[in-house]
Amino acid sequence: MDPSLFWQEFLEEEQAGYPRKALAALRAGASASLEQWLRTKWLQADDRALILLRELMIVGFRTPGMKDEFLERVERVVRAEYPESARSLKYFTAWSDGDKEAASRFLGAEWHPVAIGSELTASVVVAQLAGLARPGNEVARKKLESLPLLPGRAEEERREALASLRPLSEGEIRELASKWRRSRSPDLLARLYYRYIAAIPAKTVKMKDLLRLLGRPDIGDQREARYHPNGGTALFLCADEEGYVGPRSFA
Repeated sequence: MDPSLFWQEFLEEEQAGYPRKALAALRAGASASLEQWLRTKWLQADDRALILLRELMIVGFRTPGMKDEFLERVERVVRAEYPESARSLKYFTAWSDGDKEAASRFLGAEWHPVAIGSELTASVVVAQLAGLARPGNEVARKKLESLPLLPGRAEEERREALASLRPLSEGEIRELASKWRRSRSPDLLARLYYRYIAAIPAKTVKMKDLLRLLGRPDIGDQREARYHPNGGTALFLCADEEGYVGPRSFA
């Protein structure tokens, strides 16, 4: 995989919408030279390289030590700047992808809430805390409750997030999934993910059964699948060695 040609294709696809072919190529087999090349792009403060490095987090780095270096760098930025800088909000998501336990511990237990003046920043913090709380993290839920009064729409989003932490019943899951299959709405998929999929315990739900519930994936099969809702982020699902739902993310 030629790094410069890959980068050119990624930029062209990104400008046109979603970089589907480029990300598929990255998942199919990123070389060590490409990883190092993307690292150089990231050192030049290109946030688009961060997107690709997060993809490598999912499929596995091939360069020894690169994942550790990546996580150390994003952690330093988050600890120093969260949530004041825009990049710290992006880097927190990348940190959570690679080391969810450490990122959860920071935001849920170590970070001390401060007054947030920006409505957009407050909305992102609410979403990130809610994302940690939905799989059952009680510390993150309490931190979400303890945030100072938030500006604008973010305060309503906080109340909605706290209300949404109630688990869905089987009937509600089926109804929500049916609506998702018809509409491909990113909001519906997000509700399914945070209120059901993210909290599925290990070795309890077969990947094939979850795919049947969600409908045919945009990319992949019963081993690895991706859903790309209309105008939204992507749901990534991976089966474990026994065919149960394993690693998953929504970003």
